[in-house]
Amino acid sequence: MVKAKEFVARIGITQKELAEKVGVKPETVYKWAAGTNTPTYDVIYQLKKMGMTDYELFGEVFAEQEEFYMKRVLKATDRFLDDLGIKINTTKETL
Repeated sequence: MVKAKEFVARIGITQKELAEKVGVKPETVYKWAAGTNTPTYDVIYQLKKMGMTDYELFGEVFAEQEEFYMKRVLKATDRFLDDLGIKINTTKETL
């Protein structure tokens, strides 16, 4: 379950504004918060660029679905670092 409410409160925007910033429908953000849907790799990348933490992205279910989410987190982290000009092969041990 994405901690969308906590994240938008922390950065001072609404869930609807978050949806607009990452290019999804507001209903999609609500589904993340309800735990009925998860963000795609590209959206995770955008959320991480906005400052969303792994806890806000995945909350308590992270441990339960670690491998699934870890692949998405690793890809998003690698892309973020690559955009900064940092070449690294990120593994879950280096996160």
